[in-house]
Amino acid sequence: MKKNFKIIISSDLGGVIFENNNKKKKQNDKEESNDKESRIGCLSIIWVIWLLTEQVSAIIFGFLFLLYIFVFKNRIVSRKYFNEYRNHEEIVQEKQRLQEEIEKEKKHAEHKMNNEIEKVNKQIMELEQKKQEIQIYININAEDYEMIKVTPKFDEDITSSELKTQLELAKVSEKELIKNKKAIIPIKDETSTKKHQDQLLRTFNTESDYYLSNVTYRNVDSHRKKIVKSYDILNNLFKSDNVQISRELLELKLEQLEITYNYQLKIETEKELLKAQKEEVREQQKVERELQKEKRKTEKEERQFNNELNKMIDYLSKSNSDIERNIYAEKIKELEEKIKILEKDKENVLEREANTRAGFVYIISNIGSFGENIYKIGMTRRLEPMDRIKELASASVPFEFDVHAMIFSEDAPALENTLHNHFRDYEINKVNPRKEFFKVNLDEIKDLVHKKFNNTVQFVDEPEASQYRETLRILENQPQE
Repeated sequence: MKKNFKIIISSDLGGVIFENNNKKKKQNDKEESNDKESRIGCLSIIWVIWLLTEQVSAIIFGFLFLLYIFVFKNRIVSRKYFNEYRNHEEIVQEKQRLQEEIEKEKKHAEHKMNNEIEKVNKQIMELEQKKQEIQIYININAEDYEMIKVTPKFDEDITSSELKTQLELAKVSEKELIKNKKAIIPIKDETSTKKHQDQLLRTFNTESDYYLSNVTYRNVDSHRKKIVKSYDILNNLFKSDNVQISRELLELKLEQLEITYNYQLKIETEKELLKAQKEEVREQQKVERELQKEKRKTEKEERQFNNELNKMIDYLSKSNSDIERNIYAEKIKELEEKIKILEKDKENVLEREANTRAGFVYIISNIGSFGENIYKIGMTRRLEPMDRIKELASASVPFEFDVHAMIFSEDAPALENTLHNHFRDYEINKVNPRKEFFKVNLDEIKDLVHKKFNNTVQFVDEPEASQYRETLRILENQPQE
């Protein structure tokens, strides 16, 4: 008769136990359980009695009681376990069967793991091969891509007309290259039709000329890359026709791109320079008018004071009263002092008129417009330098400039150049240095002026910025929406 088994996990036995599901086994289990419960009950009563009589004896008896339970329980489990099988051989056979299943599962897991490892190694080999192919491509085309980074250097003093001449020479060189049939060359000395050569040259010229005609400071780098990319793409497309664009033609196109770009930059620089020169001329004319006006004013006041002095001297000579003579004497003394001041002012004006390099170097800021630690270092030859500061703030910035220092110098341009050259690395505008704005700490400017010029020059450390600060106060008090 076939027996039915099911597997259960026993924490006490630590292994796998097979349970027979027939009625006889259930009855034996029930009897054994009742027998166990009755024995445990009797022993519990005896233990309570001992606990009440003698504590030490109770503890010893309790230990023996637990030992008995452990042995009795093992006997019960062993009896149940051996009831599952007919004899000892069946137990050994079951053990062998379980061992075989374990080995089978182990081999299956190892096989699966080996397959996964083999799959991963295959992927690694494919990636390594792809990496080598990419590296080979990079090595072959390294020179082409280096062209994107390397640009010809031009002298800063070169003019736009000289750059224009260089551009024309580059175009002539391109025509000579095409004429000598070196612009489009065959691949590995294989023959190619003139039709394919003309088609490739026309396509490359059309694309590159478009980039050359539309180059600006914003797109010069992208256009350089696009010309090289066009060179690569067209050579790949016409590879089947046994023709390719020569490197000499590519180099000439890139050279024309750089010359065109620098030509445009130089044109803008020259416009800025011309604008600055015109501004300088206007400033010089304003200074000259101001000097002439101050000179006429001084001479007029000097004549008036001299006429008044002559009258007072005449009145003094004709007066017979001591009181009047004293009054006239005081007037004469006062007029003589004023005439001395006018003579000094007149002398200053004449010196300024003779010395065209005398003027004021100013250090100003505008934290409301540009932020903190941004200073403009400029120069003016005006007799009243604040007029120039007010002009700078008239319409170009939302707030007024604050003056940190106003330094008079007999050679103002030299002092200005000293400051500009020292702080050249801190210029805000790296393209147009005539803007004269620097991001630098005021203490550094102060130290340089005191060291190189005069240590008595006074500086205002904290800008007033009254309009800016009042604007902030108004904004803080406004109700938030």
